[in-house]
Amino acid sequence: MSNLNWFYSRMWAHKKWERLLETRTVKITWEKSEDDLELPEIVKLPNDLDLTDKTIREYASCKYGVSVKEWRVWSGYETRI
Repeated sequence: MSNLNWFYSRMWAHKKWERLLETRTVKITWEKSEDDLELPEIVKLPNDLDLTDKTIREYASCKYGVSVKEWRVWSGYETRI
């Protein structure tokens, strides 16, 4: 990866982190079976929750009773790259 690509990659990651701090909202993909109830894709995190991968996964899993497959910062709109 060139230095310029590395720079833009780090800048993009920093913007996502700022967005998470600002909105505390994530989009979750659940590890669920067909029998599971309809689960929310967008989850608002409580203000007192530490924003680490582990705590975000534990919070969502405990609240909804289903394991988290992956999560990402919700930007307010869907983008595909």
